[in-house]
Amino acid sequence: MDLYYNNHNIYDDVFEDQRDPEYEILMAGDIEVKEEVQIQEDAQVQDEEDIPHMNLPIYTAQQVEDILSVERDYIDTKDLCLKISAELEGRHIPQALFANRIISRSQGTLSDLLGKPKPWEILKAGRNTFKRMYNWMVQPYETRMAILYGEPVGTVAVATPPQKKNNKRQSSSPGESSAKKPRLVFTECQKNTLVKVFEETQRPSFQMQKLIADHLHLHVSTVSNFFMNARRRRNRTTRTSEEQNQEQYFQ
Repeated sequence: MDLYYNNHNIYDDVFEDQRDPEYEILMAGDIEVKEEVQIQEDAQVQDEEDIPHMNLPIYTAQQVEDILSVERDYIDTKDLCLKISAELEGRHIPQALFANRIISRSQGTLSDLLGKPKPWEILKAGRNTFKRMYNWMVQPYETRMAILYGEPVGTVAVATPPQKKNNKRQSSSPGESSAKKPRLVFTECQKNTLVKVFEETQRPSFQMQKLIADHLHLHVSTVSNFFMNARRRRNRTTRTSEEQNQEQYFQ
């Protein structure tokens, strides 16, 4: 009997301690701490959702156009469309935004392109659209998001369309000149540098092309055209050599 009462008194003491005001204050404080941690976690999730809109690099409109306009000899359109679709869906990027910012087309046109891409070999004017999508896709994450969500600075330089030739003779006043724009001629330093880089890699990335352009004081499109023309010349030379070898073999 004494043992029962002793145990009963011990339990009463324990429950009495738990009902102590200081204990209740500690419990309330623990709940507040947990609620504060949950609020911080929710805020962190919200910040992660806002990453595409924050701390993005700033590009001029001309830089964006240069990035998206790099020439490509061949693109696997089917594989590209699968990757673009996965990127848009995985990062919750609206098709309308992508269509407007990257290819300057409607959402319906983009949907048709992604659903039924035509092979590169049979495309003509449509190659430019796939080229812009490919050039966007190969960029780093920050660059892709900056092109989509950023506000480009400045405007894109638009080439003046050529005027129609007039067969009628027109009198030109003194001082007027119809001289064509002089052709760009590389300096020895520029030419040697470009050739040396081409011997190392025939398809440098856009970042490397931009670095070369800045170093040689050239426009990035000029550097891109050099590598494209150099590849064509090498392919033409290779085919000619093979044909000559075949002719010598059959003689």
